[in-house]
This record gives sequence, C-alpha cells and structure tokens, in this order.
Amino acid sequence: MKLFDDLSEYLKILPKGNASREYTEGAIVLEGGSFRGLYTSGVLDALMLHGINIKTVIGVSAGALNGINYASGQIGRSAIINLGHRHDPEYMGLDALRQTKGLISLDYLLGDLEGVEKLNEERIKDRRLVMVATSLDSGDAEYFENNSDIDIKSATKASASLPYLNRPVEINGKKYLDGGCADRIPFKWAMNEGYKKIIVVRTRDDNYRYKDNFSRRYLISKRFFSNYPEFAKNLAKTDLDYNLLCDELLEYQKEDKLFIISPSKPIEIGMLEKDIDNLANVYFLGFYDGIMILPKLIDYLKK
Repeated sequence: MKLFDDLSEYLKILPKGNASREYTEGAIVLEGGSFRGLYTSGVLDALMLHGINIKTVIGVSAGALNGINYASGQIGRSAIINLGHRHDPEYMGLDALRQTKGLISLDYLLGDLEGVEKLNEERIKDRRLVMVATSLDSGDAEYFENNSDIDIKSATKASASLPYLNRPVEINGKKYLDGGCADRIPFKWAMNEGYKKIIVVRTRDDNYRYKDNFSRRYLISKRFFSNYPEFAKNLAKTDLDYNLLCDELLEYQKEDKLFIISPSKPIEIGMLEKDIDNLANVYFLGFYDGIMILPKLIDYLKK
C-alpha cells in the first residue's frame, strides 16, 4: 500500500524521542531476516513509547541491528536508517562492494549518518546486550556481550554479516559471520540463562516453515566455504533447524514459558527489498502489531 509519494513524508511521521530509563526484568529475543527486520523496528518503537524497556536484549543478524538501537533507547532511529538511507550507494550496492568487498556496508550502517541521531553508546551500557555470531571454524553460535572486552559494534557487525554477501568479521583472531547461520531465534540462550520472562519478536508469521532443501544448499555451501566444513554443514541445515525452533516456540508459549510477537500477516518482501513503500508497510505492520498486543504483553509481564 502506497501512503506517500515522497520519502520525506514517511520520515516525518515516524515516532521519535528517548525511551524511559525504567527497565523491566527479563530478556527480549530479536529474530533476523534482512529487511523484514523493519517489522521488529516497528514493534520495538511501539514498546518503547509505552514504557516497555526489557533489561536484557539478545539479537541475531537484523535483530542485532535492531537490538543495539533498542538498547540505546532511541525511538525511531532504526527505521530512519533503513528507510532514509536504503538507497545510499555506500550502504548497499557497488560503492559498498568497492569499499568493503561486501554488498552491504555494515561499517556505513553503524557509523554516523546524516539526519540520524548519533547512537547513544553510553546508554547501551545500562543493559545486558548480547549479539549472536557464527564461528567459521566451529560452525557454532557464539554469544558476545557488551560491558566486556568485546567491542559491541564489531559483534553487531559480525552478527549481521550475511554469508555470500559480506566478508567475515574478525574478533579476537577468529572469523565470524551471521549468527543466524547457527541460531536463528536465540530464545534457548535466554532460557538457559534462567530468565523467567522472555519475549520473542519474530519476523515470520507463526505458520511459516521452509521447504526441505538441504541437499541443494549443502552443494553450494561446501563449495563456497570449502575451508570451513562445519560451518558449511550448519549453514546448509539452518532451514531445517529453523522449522524445529518454530515448533518449539509455539509449544513453549502454550506452557507460558515465553511470549511471542509475530507478524499478524505474512511479510512478503525481497531480502534486499528496494521499494520504500513496501519497507514502510513492514515497519507500520510491526508498529500496529506492537500496539495491539500490548494488553496481553503487559499481563504476561505482570504474572
């Protein structure tokens, strides 16, 4: 649905401001999904506007990029970046490829951008922020936290570096790519850490499942990542693992062990979607869903 003819009109109506510094105990888990992450941006802005600021944030891939903005308490910042700068050639495209040897420049995305409020890195320290990245050596997920010896921006970049499209990010001498290659929805990390209140923000509707394409994916991944056999294998089976995670999530929600916020209708956009109207619609769907689910979420948090 087309709302406006000009990008500036979208940017004018995005919510803005700073979230409360009163935090709610628990963990919020943010799924990835490239530009489907604008759904999460909308949900998180709705939560911040209504004073729901969860103390621990764990993000993977696009969820990591949303997570760092949510932790900073800057309402609307993530949406302003992805709507206002989607067509900047330094962000995505040939200029990014020339500068970083990756189709998407996460250095650009995490830098200081014109028309975007500078990231409040001091406020991020108030919370436990966790980024999931996948080790090329082991093929396993690793979980990097702020307020440690790890640069959280480097961990965010590693978490969001897509296989085939980005170069690996080096942290402490080891190479990493997208956390979704090993743990697409890291709710089990939150459960293993003992959190009693866990919110999971999805970017796929509850009914979505991938088709079994392991053989085809493995032919590609083991050729492309021939020096990293464990990573290639885990990358190939990530769709199958994802389907199992989706089934488990719904069972845990029935048992009241976590709370899911997922798209009220399927999100059908390209991984590198160019159409600003489509992207804006995804954001506003998330914002709407976030508002509509508030009573149930507040009830869950109070139990």
